[in-house]
Amino acid sequence: DRMRKVDSPVLIPRGSIPYRRVLYAITEGHLDLDVAILAIDVARNFGAELTVAAAIPPDFVAGAGLGGRMREVQQEVKRLAASYNQRVALVELSGNPVRAILGECGPEQLLVMGYHKNRRPSPSRPDPEQNLFHRAPCSVLVLPHSGCC
Repeated sequence: DRMRKVDSPVLIPRGSIPYRRVLYAITEGHLDLDVAILAIDVARNFGAELTVAAAIPPDFVAGAGLGGRMREVQQEVKRLAASYNQRVALVELSGNPVRAILGECGPEQLLVMGYHKNRRPSPSRPDPEQNLFHRAPCSVLVLPHSGCC
């Protein structure tokens, strides 16, 4: 509930500083430009490696086109990061998006992600972002916004 009341990045500290790796998790098929720029800026400021991970759910869950759109988003973030002279490692994960991203999280790492304040999770439509920032073993930087969905 508190996340719905703020419009600025929120740090959920769990890991150690300095962050050696910034992991930008993509769980949807569209580019969230504000979150991408936040991840790039944080990686640059900490001198950390930036990894853009696309957690692609199985086709029977999300449809066949989602994986391709998520790969396109990864490439867009890579091009954007290059304009800031920031190198990016791309990681493609498959299976359950939450489980796959949590498997990439480790100490000395910062998970950067967006959070749709207007989305209300339900048993039939769980919210992967909310699940991730509650369960991640590393520090999480969340950018709440009132976007769609």
